[in-house]
Amino acid sequence: MGIRGGGFFQEREGMTRARCVKFVRGRGFGFVAPIEGGGRDIYVHYSAVADRDDLEVGELVDVEFSTDELGRRTATRCERVAP
Repeated sequence: MGIRGGGFFQEREGMTRARCVKFVRGRGFGFVAPIEGGGRDIYVHYSAVADRDDLEVGELVDVEFSTDELGRRTATRCERVAP
């Protein structure tokens, strides 16, 4: 089951625990790597982060994402995990 939008078929996934592996502050985006299940890194734009702030490398987050028909993963919601 998926949704159509922007010319791409997107499959929605549930919340996944991930760790930030890269964040480019000046550009407002980065990548998180799923902790369980592996797979491709997930692209995160700062607008998907709950508090609209940059992520720190190594920071744990819960991320909800969609996957397009080419297998690219994009965060739709990203929440920090309390230490």
